[in-house]
Amino acid sequence: MIRTKIFHAFTDGSCKPNPGLGGWGWVFMLPIGNTTIRFMDCGGKNRTTNNEMELTAMLKCMQFLPKKNAPYKVIIFTDSQYVLLGLVSKENGVVGQYPHGRYRSWELDKWKVKGGKDRPNSLLWQKVDQECRRCFKDEIELEIKWVKGHAGDEGNELADYLANKGVPKN
Repeated sequence: MIRTKIFHAFTDGSCKPNPGLGGWGWVFMLPIGNTTIRFMDCGGKNRTTNNEMELTAMLKCMQFLPKKNAPYKVIIFTDSQYVLLGLVSKENGVVGQYPHGRYRSWELDKWKVKGGKDRPNSLLWQKVDQECRRCFKDEIELEIKWVKGHAGDEGNELADYLANKGVPKN
């Protein structure tokens, strides 16, 4: 029996005030023997929202995931209910070929909210959908899990630090 390798990643977004200056960050943990190598990135935007930064962090993390010679699994932890429930239909779950959370109903509503206005972040959500499909094709199993923010979890704290570091300095 072949055992699938499992990796952990953490994403976070920040915006103060909301809307306002925002940042995103992610960290990917690669265990090697008794040590862990961390790959990470961050960035930001002058005019944004917290939800946009949370979703951007998830997208950037997914884009980092390389195709490997063998299938593997990545558990991505987020403290954003917006991102979590957009991707999966319950508190934690495997994404599969494409997002099956609230994303599906938003897509069926043609990315409009009541009153006919455009749904916020629709283009960003569609890019996340493309990455989910790419990961599925490349045999990368994505599982999204919620983690309580600012509660001492090492990965979440590092992603939070990176998100704040990514905020543009004005």
